[in-house]
Amino acid sequence: MIKDDQEKSVPLEQPRILPNPEVVAKRLDEDLVVIHLGTDQIYSLNSSAARFWELLESGLGVLEAKKQLVEEFAVSMQQLDEDVSVTLAALFEHQLVKVEK
Repeated sequence: MIKDDQEKSVPLEQPRILPNPEVVAKRLDEDLVVIHLGTDQIYSLNSSAARFWELLESGLGVLEAKKQLVEEFAVSMQQLDEDVSVTLAALFEHQLVKVEK
């Protein structure tokens, strides 16, 4: 949060991370199959990564998604932070997500 001239709190906007438009995803049981149409690569996300994907796809920011995930899964925030960092790195590495402009 930052304060403006009148000392009101103004939330800092976080960039949204969204699925790449060249990617399609389909839920299969607990997992999510993700296909990058531009590279013809197919990926499988486990249940927690799949839920993270769905939350990002719905328009939630990373922090909002993490708050939701910590409520839905029996995991500490520290473990969730690590898991989300690893998942995001892999999603970016394979060009499955992009930062909203």
